[in-house]
Amino acid sequence: MRPAKLLVVAVMALVVAASASVALARQVALVVGNSTYAHIGRLPNPENDAVDMAAALRRIGFEVTTELDVDRGDLTEALRAFTRRSAGADVSLVFYAGHGLEMDGVNYLVPVDARLERDVDVRYETVTLDDLLVATVGARLRLVILDACRNNPLARSMQRTVASRSISGGSFGQLDEDLLGDETLVAFAAAAAGTTAADGTGRNSPYTSALLAHLDQPLEILTLFRRVRARVLEATNGEQRPHEYQSLLREHYLSGAPAIEAVTVEAVAPDVADVDVRELDIAPLRVLAERGAADAQAELWRAVRSRSWRRARLRRGGVLVPEGGRAGRCPRPGGTRLRVRSGPRSRTER
Repeated sequence: MRPAKLLVVAVMALVVAASASVALARQVALVVGNSTYAHIGRLPNPENDAVDMAAALRRIGFEVTTELDVDRGDLTEALRAFTRRSAGADVSLVFYAGHGLEMDGVNYLVPVDARLERDVDVRYETVTLDDLLVATVGARLRLVILDACRNNPLARSMQRTVASRSISGGSFGQLDEDLLGDETLVAFAAAAAGTTAADGTGRNSPYTSALLAHLDQPLEILTLFRRVRARVLEATNGEQRPHEYQSLLREHYLSGAPAIEAVTVEAVAPDVADVDVRELDIAPLRVLAERGAADAQAELWRAVRSRSWRRARLRRGGVLVPEGGRAGRCPRPGGTRLRVRSGPRSRTER
């Protein structure tokens, strides 16, 4: 076997090992669903959303704690206990479904016993988004997912002690990504700036329904949330747009990277200007694209085109070539079988 092919086999073995390590990662989750509010009325879906999300997370290997219809004391204690589980975990995830609001730039989650008769009560009867983030400290990857931008009648009826105070009716304010810390993602069911999330007419809200549809797929986490956003926009006729704030430095897969099988990769002469396979961090996408998966081909095309150091090299020879074709630019997706060529290692920016 030629050295180039030996190199490819070695790389594939490393990717398989990496996928196995993802599957063995310690992943913990706290799932909260508040439906039955004492002073607001009942939201039909948060309990269903929490139960179904907990089941889905367990299926992909999470250790899950579920809390339903919790008052402020119980929610605070659940978050305190979860801090211990988050410490040293590979992934720590908090999912919350229920009422939320924003006041003076701070985002709050509303327990079921909240009265919120005056604006000052918000500080003493709710928990903050920061409380949820603190509960995930100590994990390598921190995720907070909020299906909580529902229309909140208490926010409209509460007495203002400060006339100029800004209080949302259920939407969240923007976050400063620089303050999140590394490897952190916060996902809102609806974008900030006055928009709210629908509770939905089925068993689950549109946002949770979209999460459940994609959660067990071997998708890089930012790709997963892009697909969730597209699905929610379609389901709500463009009225609800989810949004994420993130400080991720690496690629992450909640359900594990796609399984990699041994593949034969054609070696070419060293003078072909190509990206060395040792530089590729999208091997799972490449394998799926080779098998003819149209969505994987499209995603691979976007991934390759989005990397400036790869674009420069594409002009000199290309990373991907059509089956039986000549070396050239990366082909667009659309049914063409893709194949990666290996070449001499080169310096690239990381």
